[in-house]
Amino acid sequence: MTARASFWSDVRWQAIGNTSAQALGVLGMPLLTRLYTPADFAAQSVFLQFAMFFSGLMTWRYEYFVQLPRRDSDALALLRLTLLLAVAGCVLLTPLTWLSAPLLSMDPGQTHWLWLSPMTAALISLSLAHQHWTQRKGLFKLSGMGEVLAKLAYIGTGVLATLCGLATLGLIATIAAGAAAKLVLHLLAGRADRHIAAKAGGASSAIQAARTHARHAGSMFGSHLLGTVTGLVTILFIGQFYGSIDLGQYSLVAATIFLPAGLIGSAIGQVYYQRAAALWSRGESFAPLWRQTFARLSAIGVLAYALIALLSPWAYPFIFGDAWEAAGRYAVWMSIAAFFSFVSAPMDRSSLVVGRLHYLPIWHAARALTTLCALALAWRCALSFDAFMALHAAQMSVLYVVDLLAERSFARLCPPDMALSPVALAAQ
Repeated sequence: MTARASFWSDVRWQAIGNTSAQALGVLGMPLLTRLYTPADFAAQSVFLQFAMFFSGLMTWRYEYFVQLPRRDSDALALLRLTLLLAVAGCVLLTPLTWLSAPLLSMDPGQTHWLWLSPMTAALISLSLAHQHWTQRKGLFKLSGMGEVLAKLAYIGTGVLATLCGLATLGLIATIAAGAAAKLVLHLLAGRADRHIAAKAGGASSAIQAARTHARHAGSMFGSHLLGTVTGLVTILFIGQFYGSIDLGQYSLVAATIFLPAGLIGSAIGQVYYQRAAALWSRGESFAPLWRQTFARLSAIGVLAYALIALLSPWAYPFIFGDAWEAAGRYAVWMSIAAFFSFVSAPMDRSSLVVGRLHYLPIWHAARALTTLCALALAWRCALSFDAFMALHAAQMSVLYVVDLLAERSFARLCPPDMALSPVALAAQ
């Protein structure tokens, strides 16, 4: 099998898993939107932002570098490091969050369960770390199965929680349940690699892994911190300025408008990252890989998001219930930004592969600054929520286009040990 055929074969397996998982989400989400209120979804959105923030704070995103080392023993040292950091983070952050949650100036219904967010964050980080290990081994079929299992746990937990009368807590618990189910699957599948783990050493190997990838971690953590804070500020602003109902509508759009990214874009991105890292570590350019990936994503994205923009005003109230009619309007605007995200996001780790570690923090800083400007303009001019959504979509679209151009330039770089032969130059 050629390298190109192998690439799309792995994409197919990952996409099958992602597609099946998102199909379950499409079937299950209308049930959840009838079992839970927009205010419940608003609380879940706030909780998720805190969980994502803590996941980066705990592990400094070391789980994302499992693909990069040449030796499996070094990659497993990163897994051990992620586990140690996640446990320590839980022990430290859970009591701090429990004590500080009442001090947050938000709806008490949105902060009551925040003390659970560090434990949820640990599950998210660990599930990602072990999924990257599975993908490093080329087991994309298994990786896809993990996505299906996670979605089943998410929907199932949400339904069972209402039968137990848990209300908002049930919707919040779906996040941890999905991450835990994925983690268990990858742990069971990785038992055969224990002989490699034995060679990875103990705590000393984890410390060495932390030192080796410290610059990568600093770049990713800075980007993660800026990204999650930006997302949190946005939803807090919407909740305070427009109310929990509009925040719930926005949360549903954010959870559904990126479905094509979950179906196809995520699968392509996961395989792209593995292939690009492998090519670069062997001293080869991945510019041809970037070009074929961009072409395929663009063709799929235009068709998918044109249909979404056309059908959203009718589809949202029909699928999710009459209470979600406003979400259909907001989805039209968000589909523009979602299209550019669909094309750009799958290749957004190109800068990590080539070692341009300054780029991600700069891009996320630009996102934070432009988001604050958009929020200030909405407040100053008392924009309607529809107008705010149009402004927000335009702002994000511009940033994703800039990101796409930057990724193209990174993919055209030559590895340090790659001879500038005519073949190498042609690959650029």
